[in-house]
Amino acid sequence: MHGGAGHRIGYALSRIVIARTDDGKDAANWAGILGPLLAESLANSYLPAKEQTAGGTFQRFGWRIGLNAASNSLREYWPTIFRSLRITKSAPG
Repeated sequence: MHGGAGHRIGYALSRIVIARTDDGKDAANWAGILGPLLAESLANSYLPAKEQTAGGTFQRFGWRIGLNAASNSLREYWPTIFRSLRITKSAPG
C-alpha cells in the first residue's frame, strides 16, 4: 500500500511470476505459472477434437494469466477502495 500507482500496479503484476517464500525471499512462482497452463491443458480433454490445439490452449492460458493479473491489481487497491468509500470491515463476534 506504499508508493505511487505505477509501483503498486507493477508489484501486483510481478506477483504473477514472483512469489514470496516462507523465509521472506523472492522466488519464481512456478505454481502460478505452470498451474494455469496445466489446467488449460487438462481442459482440452473436455473440448471437441478440432478445438484441442496448442494455439487455443495458449490463448486460454493467456486469458487466465491476464485475469490473474487483473485480480492481483484489484486486491492491491482493495483497501484504498474501501477507505475511499468509507466502508469498514465488520468482523463477526
